[in-house]
Amino acid sequence: MCKVVWWKNPLPFSWVFCATVQSRISLHWQAFFGPLQLLPEAPFWEIEQPALIPHIAEASSLKYPYEVLFGSLHKLLMDTATSEYLFCDDFFGEESIFYEIFAGPFAVIVEHFNSILPNFYDAIGSMLMIRIIHQHQLIMSRRRIPCLDSYLDKLELNLDRLRMAVDELLIKLAKTFTKPKLQTVFLINNYDMTIAVLKEVGTEAGKARMYFEDLLKTSTAIFLEELLLEHFNDLIKFVKTRASEDPSSSLEKHITVADVEPLVKDFASRWKAAIELMHKDVITSFSNFLCGMEILRAALTQLLLYYTRLMDCIKRIVGGNALNKDLVSISSIMYEIRKYPRTF
Repeated sequence: MCKVVWWKNPLPFSWVFCATVQSRISLHWQAFFGPLQLLPEAPFWEIEQPALIPHIAEASSLKYPYEVLFGSLHKLLMDTATSEYLFCDDFFGEESIFYEIFAGPFAVIVEHFNSILPNFYDAIGSMLMIRIIHQHQLIMSRRRIPCLDSYLDKLELNLDRLRMAVDELLIKLAKTFTKPKLQTVFLINNYDMTIAVLKEVGTEAGKARMYFEDLLKTSTAIFLEELLLEHFNDLIKFVKTRASEDPSSSLEKHITVADVEPLVKDFASRWKAAIELMHKDVITSFSNFLCGMEILRAALTQLLLYYTRLMDCIKRIVGGNALNKDLVSISSIMYEIRKYPRTF
């Protein structure tokens, strides 16, 4: 039995993605959306083009992306099913005979895809295969041949499959950034864009949308902590390790004025400048201004909570009143927090 080897590029992922997106999308563009003057290359596989012939492809040592083999198989299935369905209807006068004849081929194809698709994390390939199915459904509808309706509808290429593929792709791409903070920014921007696209799809994408919203919340929380640690590292570490929220805790028994005085004076001397740097960081990191505004507001609110815990700790220190002159009032911080979201 002949088989055609499907293509897997061995080059580094960051380069493969750029090249793959351009080549694969351009090669398929004409088949899906019509001619495009900026993409002169002819697609190597088109919806209406005859199916691949395995022994010819093998003899020429050609390798194909998986979606090409997928489309070729379904092109052959679509054309064969059309002619056989019409023959069964004309000769036997019964549509049910067609389904008896094709029960075996359907079972083999479904078994193959059930073994491949659960581990298929190629986002571009998944999108192209979804588009191929849609085009084949339109072709069969124009032919007024319903024999593949149920099969194409049940094929496991849905938004959940695409969701997993996109998630896997984004995580791999994020790892091309060397700094964890930049990785998180990349994920937030792309999760936010994915959610915006899914909102346009409507209620049918509800499950996938909730999935990416959860990922966005998780990544946002990570970014907030990284952003605050970048500017208020000593204060946050002190609050987390020594300033307990429980007044009766033993953590604060050995804290002295000398322990907290450097933190208080450091915060008083540069808190406004640090917040301004955080503001600039956020507006240059996130493409969606509304998303950026929410992130900035959340970061400033979390900073206020940390500073409030520091002030509560100072109140319980013997001689802590001596630091009151250097403490920044909560109202001053609140005023600054209210300023930035309005001017984002």
